[in-house]
Amino acid sequence: MEGEGCVYGLSHQARCLKAQLAEQERSRFFVGTQDLKQRNELLLFDFDEDESLVTTHKFEHAHEIWGIAPSPSQTDHVVTIFKEANHPAKAGLWRFDAPEADDAGRLKNDTGTLEQVAAFELNTDLGDIKKMLWDPTSSTQSLVALCNHSLGLFPLDSGNPNSKPSTLIPITSLSDSPASRASCAIWNPHGTDVVTTGVGCNLSGWDVRTAKQAFEIQNAHAISVRDADYNPNKPFHLATAGDDCKIRFWDTRNCELPLKEISDHSHWVWSISFNRFHDQLFLSSGSDCLVNLQSIISISSAPLSDETSDVDEGGGDKSDDERDEYYGRPSDGLVAVYDQHEDSVYAVEWSAADPWIFASLSYDGRLAVNMVPKDHKYKIIL
Repeated sequence: MEGEGCVYGLSHQARCLKAQLAEQERSRFFVGTQDLKQRNELLLFDFDEDESLVTTHKFEHAHEIWGIAPSPSQTDHVVTIFKEANHPAKAGLWRFDAPEADDAGRLKNDTGTLEQVAAFELNTDLGDIKKMLWDPTSSTQSLVALCNHSLGLFPLDSGNPNSKPSTLIPITSLSDSPASRASCAIWNPHGTDVVTTGVGCNLSGWDVRTAKQAFEIQNAHAISVRDADYNPNKPFHLATAGDDCKIRFWDTRNCELPLKEISDHSHWVWSISFNRFHDQLFLSSGSDCLVNLQSIISISSAPLSDETSDVDEGGGDKSDDERDEYYGRPSDGLVAVYDQHEDSVYAVEWSAADPWIFASLSYDGRLAVNMVPKDHKYKIIL
């Protein structure tokens, strides 16, 4: 198990964690709370690596937060998905003033206010909004909403955002069966218009321009698909996580079999994430209360080469794994397990500013910020 890291305890339950994508200088993360009886909060956390210190800026938020989507280009804009009692979940775009920071860049543990810029709603018969996705290419200011059975496209280019979607794409039959409800979505970051959704055991890609299916992976998992993430550095490659405790890696050009499978969790896998800078680093978290850091270099954008001669320094008779260890090279496998949580870990997120820092959040309101172990970091950069 890895060391203690930095742990922060919230006063409310929470399941939403996202990196502040547009912040490139500081490691900052948004967290949203869920409390039926009290007013909730959207919190912005700053992590100071030198001091191993977490500081915050809090925004009052009236309703339970079920999802967060920070703007990829504006530090002062964020979308939240929120739910009132006995009403379907809706989404809002918020703007806020830049939080005050000290000379070192740390937040001052202050409070601020959110100004609503736009509201996003779908017809009540479509169910809850489950996820909001920004166009990752920034070529257009658009958002896609995922609900139980459809994707809704909300253009923002006009400067007067619509509260209703301009395009609605059915992605599954209108059934109350859990197997026919969408569970996750991710927008392909490689300059495409494909949004990938998990519905039951299956995974599908949808072209938001043509409203047609781009690809399908049937039975991607034996039980429901919980999360999906694209490799940011390798087109067509993505990972999925499921209730079958497995993580699978796919090439969407050939969907018959996964490229790789990992089975290191003992319960549902809730969240997965590729490192944007070093895609051989891969995070996962689950209902077993654990966060796993994996090395998947064999299917990354920078796979190992055989530059080092097998006969150099007596390495000729060694297996691949033995040679990797002998030469201090990274190899596939579990790098570290982080066990600071005592409840289901619903989210893991890499910092947008530092490739070696990541955060995790469990339902009991515990936020943990950790770093890639130094010995593995040096294997990658040296």
